[in-house]
Amino acid sequence: MGFAAPNEIVRLITTRAPAMNNCKIITVTGVHKSGNSWLNALLFDLFNPNQNTSLSRLFCLHDILYAKSQQTAALNSFPLAQLAERLLAPTPQNRFELQQVPEAALDLLAKTIRWNQARRNREYQELDNIRQLLTEYCFAATHEQEAPEVCFIPSKHMPLQTLRRQFPSFQVIWLIRDPRDALVSYFYHAMGALAEHYLADFIELDGARQSWRLRNNWRAEFIQHRMREQLNYYGRCHDNNAVGRLSGGYEFLIKYEQLLDRTTEILQQLFEWVGRPVDSRRVEAAVEKYRFDKLTGSADEKPDSFVRKGIAGEWRAYFQQADTSLFGQHYLDLLVDLGYENDNDWLRNLPNTATHEFALDRFRPRSSAVYASREIWINDETLQRDYPRPFDFSGEATYFDFLLNCQHETMRAWFEKTGQCFDVNRQIEERRSSADELLGY
Repeated sequence: MGFAAPNEIVRLITTRAPAMNNCKIITVTGVHKSGNSWLNALLFDLFNPNQNTSLSRLFCLHDILYAKSQQTAALNSFPLAQLAERLLAPTPQNRFELQQVPEAALDLLAKTIRWNQARRNREYQELDNIRQLLTEYCFAATHEQEAPEVCFIPSKHMPLQTLRRQFPSFQVIWLIRDPRDALVSYFYHAMGALAEHYLADFIELDGARQSWRLRNNWRAEFIQHRMREQLNYYGRCHDNNAVGRLSGGYEFLIKYEQLLDRTTEILQQLFEWVGRPVDSRRVEAAVEKYRFDKLTGSADEKPDSFVRKGIAGEWRAYFQQADTSLFGQHYLDLLVDLGYENDNDWLRNLPNTATHEFALDRFRPRSSAVYASREIWINDETLQRDYPRPFDFSGEATYFDFLLNCQHETMRAWFEKTGQCFDVNRQIEERRSSADELLGY
């Protein structure tokens, strides 16, 4: 089954799996840089008009997966779907028993929530004593929490196949975007979050000098890596028919480009699908609140902002004829299956030289260093207490200053690699008085 034409939104759902405990759980997922954060912000505002305090709003399925992956076999034996559903709707009949799941898992979830609060993610509320509240919420027999009629929980970038397998009762809003635009957007995301797992695309070890250097072919390396990641997400690496099959089931599919053009209309269609009609004035207010120029603070491009531009079709300025060999057949087929191309003729229309470069000078050492220290921060309560806002670079004695001077092996290695390849020291010294510009938040 293929996708509908690009100018139509796919209308799905003829039958729905019953949600557990009569609580309808809605989640949003999409490949990295598909507009997921923007849509989540809109939907949190619409699903929670009064911003009611609820611990269930603190959970993202990625956090649960992360906590589970870090634990021992004791937690691995506990079904992920059951773990998630008990966390999301902890009614008296849906409680944990202490021996069922290690409290260490909840401890790690609490730390991950704190990290997301520190990043000022809109999905997470400001609550103190997260670990204590989390334990009480899940285990205490005297603490009652009525399951909501509709529970909205982001899954961010979890592949649709995983959601279907692990959470069959969830109703999924699936957001897709032209993979080429998502690739360009991801580059600028990487420049502000250049943690260790991104570095291999850009740097290599000079065997003769035993020092790190910038790859001569970093552009092609990055593009090909991101294409592989996108193919993995869509399940297309080894199965030509996998993407077409994804449109069956109980999902509501939205194209990012359509959401940009017809935001209010599509959001109203979405709420009709959920079975919870919403007043058009509330939708229009949320759309106005989260307009891209308001999120970036400017009608022009904000190169250091997380949301940056949000436009469609930007990829045309970044690719050139020399890139045609990078697009393998699976990727070309993916563009057709998603409805962004009818065939491969667009390759012939690429210019000889791209009008825009993937600009390495957009690298932001401060925010990237903080992202590189994620595991250090979330596992150190002293750091969490001393630097509750690690991404705040104003004033003296910031968390970044601590990282510059700490002797942690991970950070020493990160500064060595990026320092030789991106000239970090020069950027830090020349722009020390304009830290906010480096961060871009």
